[in-house]
Amino acid sequence: MIRFQNPFRKGGAGLMILLIFNTVWLAVLYFTLPAILHFAYLPVIYLAAGGALTLWFVIYNKGFTHRRVKPENLPQGLSKEEKEAWNEEGERLFRRSRWALTLIVPILLIFLADLIYLFFGQIVLRWFQ
Repeated sequence: MIRFQNPFRKGGAGLMILLIFNTVWLAVLYFTLPAILHFAYLPVIYLAAGGALTLWFVIYNKGFTHRRVKPENLPQGLSKEEKEAWNEEGERLFRRSRWALTLIVPILLIFLADLIYLFFGQIVLRWFQ
């Protein structure tokens, strides 16, 4: 079962503010810099940075194999303390790498907005003319 956590608990408000801030400034940079400086390679840079950061996030968290694993699903040779340490390590790794999500999510949202504009922008603009 998936449990959703309250974003205002345990430093979640700070992460949410950072997420909003990063989304705004990355979007402003993404949509204005190519128009001002005629710099066409910014989407490639965003794609490479987002891909590298996502890859790092998954590798750092060990493929999320240490997170929320039921003790009965762990090897029988492990003691109870080792099983608890297994889950605690996963939670510790995720807590230490949450900042990466405040960059990965805005990059994904920016690409989504760009795709919506590319495919539906001209159609919507024609409706309002």
